[in-house]
Amino acid sequence: MIKTFKKVFKPGKTREERKSTQPYDVRLKTKIIIGYLKGEKSFRMLGNQYGIHPGVISRWVRVVRFGHPVSNKKIKITRFTG
Repeated sequence: MIKTFKKVFKPGKTREERKSTQPYDVRLKTKIIIGYLKGEKSFRMLGNQYGIHPGVISRWVRVVRFGHPVSNKKIKITRFTG
C-alpha cells in the first residue's frame, strides 16, 4: 500500500523535521488516509489528532482516490506585466 502512496505523493519530512511549507512524510499521510478510508474517523477527528487541517487531509484522500500522480516538472513562475 505504501508503494501506491509513494507513486502519488512526493517524499516528505517527519513532523519534527518539517517546516511549514515542506511536504509531510509519506508514512504519516498513509496512516491518516487509511484511518479515514476504514471509516473509523472523520477528517475533523483526524485533523485534531494529528494537528493537520481537515481540508489538507481531504485533499490527500481525493488525490489517492483519483490517482493524480506527482509531476516532477519545474513550473516557471513569471510576473504578470499586463
